[in-house]
Amino acid sequence: MEFIFVINPAAGKRDPSAQLIREIRRAFEGISHRPVIHLTTGTGDAALFCSQYCASHPQEELVFFACGGDGTLEEMVTGLDGFPNAALGVIPKGSGNDFVRNFPGLGFSSVEAQLSGHTSVMDLIEVNGSLAVNLCNAGLDANVARDKEYFKRLPLVSGSGAYLLSILRNLIRIEGISASISIDGGEPEHLELMLLVLGSGGYYGGGFHGLPKARPDDGLLDLCMVPILDRRTIFRLLPCYQKGKHLEDPALTKLIRYQQCRQIKAEFSQPVTFCMDGETCLVSHLEAKILPCRLRFWLPASVNGTQH
Repeated sequence: MEFIFVINPAAGKRDPSAQLIREIRRAFEGISHRPVIHLTTGTGDAALFCSQYCASHPQEELVFFACGGDGTLEEMVTGLDGFPNAALGVIPKGSGNDFVRNFPGLGFSSVEAQLSGHTSVMDLIEVNGSLAVNLCNAGLDANVARDKEYFKRLPLVSGSGAYLLSILRNLIRIEGISASISIDGGEPEHLELMLLVLGSGGYYGGGFHGLPKARPDDGLLDLCMVPILDRRTIFRLLPCYQKGKHLEDPALTKLIRYQQCRQIKAEFSQPVTFCMDGETCLVSHLEAKILPCRLRFWLPASVNGTQH
C-alpha cells in the first residue's frame, strides 16, 4: 500500500505545508517505504496529479490524502473517480473542514491515526455533470459562501467567524431565488426560496449543521428548502440551524421543507450563485443525483474510542 499526500499550500489562513511535511516524515520513521508528497500549484492541479498518478500505477493499492480544505477534497474526488485501486482520505487544513465533521471522534488531523486507518465506501453526488462529496446550496448561503472569501482574509477571523460576518452582510439585502423544481421525477413545482440545500453530508459553512439527517453512506440525497423569511424569523432560525436543531422546533418545521430523495432538477428564473463543496459558480439550472457507494474513502483510527 502506498500513501500519497497532496498538500494545498494555499489552504487555510497560513501555508500548512512545512509543518505537515515534518509530521508526515516523523510518522514514517522506522517504516520501510517512503511517503509520496505533492504540493499543488493552483486550481485543477490536485485532480490532474491524482489521475496521472493512478494511471501510471494501475497495479498498486493507493491511498491519497487531501491535505487542504473541502475544495481540495472535491478536486481529488474528481481526479480519482474511475480508479478502483485508489482510496481517498482527508487531513483537514482548510478554513471550514466541514466534511470530516460527519465522522466525530476520528483522528483526521493525526498522521499516525491516518496510517492506522481503513477503507470504507461513501456516496458521491453528481451535480450538473460534476462530482461533489459533501453539500451544495443556492440562495442566501451560497451568497454567503461567495462573500466569506473576503472576510476570511482578515486578521483574527476564523472560518466560522468569516461565515457569520458574511451572513450579516447578506441579511442587509436578501436575494431570493425563483425556481421550478422536480424531485425524484415528480411534477415540477414553482417555488420562491431563500435557501436551497442538498447533500450527502450534513455540515457546511464552518460547522453549520444544515442537513441533520444526512449520512454520507446511506444512498440518499438530503434536501432542505427554506422560503423567503423576514429578518426576525431568520434570526430565530439561525441558532437552531447552526446546531442542526431546526427540525425539532414545531414552529420552524412548518416553514422548512426537508426530505430525502435520490435526485432533483431545478430551473432558475435567472442565474444564481451555486456553491458546491465550498466552491461557488453561477448556474441557470440544476440536475443532481446521488451516486451510492461511489467513493472508496479512507477512515483514520479513532482518537477517543468512537466506532465507525
